[in-house]
Amino acid sequence: MEFYKDGGVITGFRMENPIAEKRLLSHIGESYSTPQHWVSLHHHQTWEFSLQVEGATSWKQGRQVCWLTPGALLICPPGLRHAMAEPSKENFRIAYFGCSPRLACPAAGIERKVDRGRFTLLPHARNLIPLVRRANEEAFTKQPHRSLAIRLALQQILIEITRIAEAPPSVLLRPEHTAVMQIKTLISRAPEQPWRLRNLARIAGYSPNYLATVFRQATGQTVHAFINQTRLELARSILLTSDEPITSVAFRLGFSSSQHFARAFRDYFGRTARTLRR
Repeated sequence: MEFYKDGGVITGFRMENPIAEKRLLSHIGESYSTPQHWVSLHHHQTWEFSLQVEGATSWKQGRQVCWLTPGALLICPPGLRHAMAEPSKENFRIAYFGCSPRLACPAAGIERKVDRGRFTLLPHARNLIPLVRRANEEAFTKQPHRSLAIRLALQQILIEITRIAEAPPSVLLRPEHTAVMQIKTLISRAPEQPWRLRNLARIAGYSPNYLATVFRQATGQTVHAFINQTRLELARSILLTSDEPITSVAFRLGFSSSQHFARAFRDYFGRTARTLRR
């Protein structure tokens, strides 16, 4: 086991080969770092799973760049050379482990669901945070049946990763309120419109207060936040797939000014729209 605080790391711990079967689990750890921490080009012999717990980071392999926000999981296949794409803008925490999913939990079939030649990003993997921390606790604690507990914790993580990969987070176990579905559809089809809560409530046939309440209960965010998120996600997609000027994208999607768009984009993605195209 190694504890380290160098190179911009505030606190970090890492263990190589925590159990006898090295390929099954090659390494595991967690680090909390400042923006000065930098991970240079490297690769692993096993699959590596990196879970963003706090802050935001960006990673690249070849021309592919992935941006991680809290709750995002980055899956890197063995042998793929990768590094941080740019310095983080804030302190960040990442939990990680390297393993062979085929050996650890063959029934999950993860290796059949991901591309061996590039990153796989699961942006909505927040459910993994307590599971990965549990695996870390088992790995770094000397107690009876430690190896078995690590195996079981790892299997639970891999099963949950498969569930996340197969089922979009928007799929609910209970029917969504019809008003919420209607409003989300309206906003998603025309995010550039100057939507106001009172107007949406009138369309849905409910009072603004009631609509605001059921929308937050169903989605965990306000109507305004959903509008902003929808616009920004679409803006990011346009910027990555076209040469349209940033200012043009901002006004087309309903932002009042380029400054407003720049600030919202940076706050949401942790980077500027301009650096996205570099």
